Amino acid sequence: MAILTLISSYDRLLHRRAEEATFPLSKEMRRLIVDLFETLATTPSGIGLAAPQVGVAKAIAIVALGEERFAMVNPKITHSSKKRMIKEEGCLSYPNTWGEVRRAFRITAEYTNEKGEKVRKRATDLLARVIQHEIDHLEGKVFLDRMEGKPHYIPQEK
Repeated sequence: MAILTLISSYDRLLHRRAEEATFPLSKEMRRLIVDLFETLATTPSGIGLAAPQVGVAKAIAIVALGEERFAMVNPKITHSSKKRMIKEEGCLSYPNTWGEVRRAFRITAEYTNEKGEKVRKRATDLLARVIQHEIDHLEGKVFLDRMEGKPHYIPQEK
């Protein structure tokens, strides 16, 4: 297992669409998923992480929110509710930066898990938000692209 380095918020990779992963997943891609979970576990507040955030342009992201812990390979949102909610978001790629983002309250996402099994996941509220946020990373978007108003910054405690 390895702790991966988050790329700079200025890296162009964060603004490019990730390439689809192919199955069966290579040893390197399976290892990437393990390393993404290990890396996320070292962050104070992270609940999701996408491969582009660690410099890998593959459509792989993970979510670790409470009891929910899963990897999404080539995910797509297939349904989103008309009901939208505006809530504050942050991002590990933009430390100490927060802003209000409008997202669907309820979604259905389809993806393949690391075992190659097709999954249809229904999610609401915060889980729906984190899935949308991570899929945005795979599409070359960051939360600043969706933010309403200006970001605010919270100084890092020493």
